Amino acid sequence: MAAIERPGFVLPRTWQLPVSGRGLMVAGLLGLGFLGLLPVLQSSSATTTGFTVNDLELQRDGLQNEVNTLQGEVAVYSSLDYIEREATGRLGMVVPERRLFVGVDEAAPPLERLPRRFEPRPLESPLASTPWWQPLADLLDFD
Repeated sequence: MAAIERPGFVLPRTWQLPVSGRGLMVAGLLGLGFLGLLPVLQSSSATTTGFTVNDLELQRDGLQNEVNTLQGEVAVYSSLDYIEREATGRLGMVVPERRLFVGVDEAAPPLERLPRRFEPRPLESPLASTPWWQPLADLLDFD
């Protein structure tokens, strides 16, 4: 196919930008200035993240100290000496002088069964279960 020439259409030989040389220089300097600010922005972001991490670590350490303190209190309050002191001092209890045992001749009532979803499942022994490939080997009949 041959190209069709149109007499009214002529390609321009030079392209002129709508911006002058001074405008290009200003745009270039602004671009370089922006590129120069990028490391500053990155370092300020990293610094802010570092301060946030430090604050969170301080908060974690404070909470860990509180947990340790509460664990110490639990250890004190769960000791038998403390419980005995509180029972005799604050609550006015006394140590029993004699022990009384009561015997019951009736059988205990039957236990109420739990729903199946709450019953413990029996553990399968690994020796009793067959490997996954055993049914396939039985199909091939290697005996």
